[in-house]
Amino acid sequence: MRRQVLFVQGGGQGAHDEWDNRLVDGLAQVLGQDHEIRYPRMPDEADPAYPPWKQALEMEFAGLKDGAVLVGHSIGAAILVNAVAADPPHCELGGIFLVAAPFIGDGGWPSDGIESREARG
Repeated sequence: MRRQVLFVQGGGQGAHDEWDNRLVDGLAQVLGQDHEIRYPRMPDEADPAYPPWKQALEMEFAGLKDGAVLVGHSIGAAILVNAVAADPPHCELGGIFLVAAPFIGDGGWPSDGIESREARG
C-alpha cells in the first residue's frame, strides 16, 4: 500500500504552480513510487484565509488513510496545524511536517481566522 502525503501549499499569487510545485516535485522524486502525493489547489491562494482553507483541508482529510503524512509550507503550514488541532482527521497520522511556518499574531502574519495563543487567554 502506498503511503499518502498531503502537501498544503503556501499563499501568494502563483504559489501552487510557480513555487510549491517545485517542492512537491522534489518530494515525489525523493520518496518514489511508494508514496501518493496529494497536492490540492487551495482557494484564493493570493489572499489565503483560514475558513475556506480549513474547509478545503477537511475535504482532503476525509480521503486520508492511516499512516498519512501531512506537510504544510509557509502559511499553509500554519493553517494546516490549526485545522488539525481544531478538527483532527479520522485516521492515525504518520507525521506532520511544517516548513517555514510563519508566526501568527502581533508582528507576524495577520490572520482573521487564526488567533495567537495570547489572544485565546
